[in-house]
Amino acid sequence: MGAGSIDSPAVFDGVNTRPTYAVIWIEANGCDVYGITLNNIPKIGVLYENGTRGRVLGVTVNGNFPLVDFNSTLTVHGAVAYNPPAVADSVFDALIVSDCVIDSCVQGVFTGNFDGVDKQLGIQVVNNFFSRCLDHGVYCIVNNGAVVSENYFYNCYDPIVVDGI
Repeated sequence: MGAGSIDSPAVFDGVNTRPTYAVIWIEANGCDVYGITLNNIPKIGVLYENGTRGRVLGVTVNGNFPLVDFNSTLTVHGAVAYNPPAVADSVFDALIVSDCVIDSCVQGVFTGNFDGVDKQLGIQVVNNFFSRCLDHGVYCIVNNGAVVSENYFYNCYDPIVVDGI
């Protein structure tokens, strides 16, 4: 999937903590999203769920998050979110996010477990530009093999939070 722009309504879904809406929602292995622009994401821009070997490359996200709706780190609004499968063959099966421009989101890139099962997968977040992320530029929880490198953060509250192995 690539080339072009998707303009969503300039509204925000602040009700649900688990993502219930994504502009692009992928539940498959080996899918790439590249070279597109997402404007006004109501919840999540690109959500990978239960898939492996995905890539988000050269994507621009203008989140347009309304500051008045931010009440805690549980306010889910992100450019890219990854809910990995319970089992993977290796940490290299995870998601790669590279060469993206991410602006005005609560979390720029979020990876974690939405389902309450302890999931251990790596993620690579490399060479991205994060601007005005209200909470985290990169927020990775329950990880094994996370790589966060060569990113630029401008006016992000917590640029990088990663835990795990």
